[in-house]
Amino acid sequence: MLSKRDGYAWAPPSSSNTGEAYLDTVTFQVLPENSVRTGALLSGQIDAMDSVQQQDEAMVSSGGFSIISRPNPGFAVSILFKLDGPVGSDPAVRRAMMIGIDRADALAVLGPTGAETLGLLTPTTPGAVDLSEFLAPDPAEAATILDEAGWEEGEDGVREKDGVRLELDFPYFFDGPVVELLQQEYAKLGIQLNIRQITAGEFIATQESGDFDATVGNLTRADIDVLRSLMTSAGANYFRFADPSLQDLLVAQAAEPDATARADIAQQAQELVLENAYAVPLHAMAGTYAVRDGVEGLAFEASTRLSLIDTHLTD
Repeated sequence: MLSKRDGYAWAPPSSSNTGEAYLDTVTFQVLPENSVRTGALLSGQIDAMDSVQQQDEAMVSSGGFSIISRPNPGFAVSILFKLDGPVGSDPAVRRAMMIGIDRADALAVLGPTGAETLGLLTPTTPGAVDLSEFLAPDPAEAATILDEAGWEEGEDGVREKDGVRLELDFPYFFDGPVVELLQQEYAKLGIQLNIRQITAGEFIATQESGDFDATVGNLTRADIDVLRSLMTSAGANYFRFADPSLQDLLVAQAAEPDATARADIAQQAQELVLENAYAVPLHAMAGTYAVRDGVEGLAFEASTRLSLIDTHLTD
């Protein structure tokens, strides 16, 4: 439970409330079961709930309730390859996977917890630009790319090249519905994803050991330098980024004091990544809350965390 601090009136400039918080207390309840959480809202036991599921969207977006949502800023949820692996090192495979799926299908699976991304950076990230031209779905062209690269379809439908099957060990710990969709859609192209769900702790160990071919990952941060955080060749570099041109751009944007010039450099970095399909953007994660009528001023700050300074009850 959070309690109001008497006399604390230090709201950010974006707030309409320049005094103390309106609410005396805010109580958080952990309700892991989706049905229990939704039932608590609908029955009036709670005023708002996080993580609105697709099947509950209709119930909590009408009849005395509404949904507020905002995409998380930062690096979009993307397929990230181990770029020195037997499959991830092949640019033809990566490019085929870039255009071999329709991202609208992923959004349909996710419902309110997902949002569109127009590139590596989500739309709420300062400096983000529309690079959706790289993401246009074209499964026929994806198949042609694989054919021309020598990946021939085997008897079981999985492509092979020089004795190597086109299959990727694909551990993940979140975004399960999208991962399962990817497995189905890539199978149509002759790409086999061997998906395996693991815990967050196991995922970290897997990254450190390099025991994977590809996975899904993202990073929330309201700054374009989030690109450098995931794609630098220094440090852990779990995904084996090594392109010198990319590294030069990442360093340059971090050192550039002018916001417009910095965004231009970051755009060059993103275009380089997408041209080479070093990462395959899928969607943005969204902060999504259902609230009952009478709850006003519930809002998000720059990182899509809740801002409660303006929140108040009208009944």
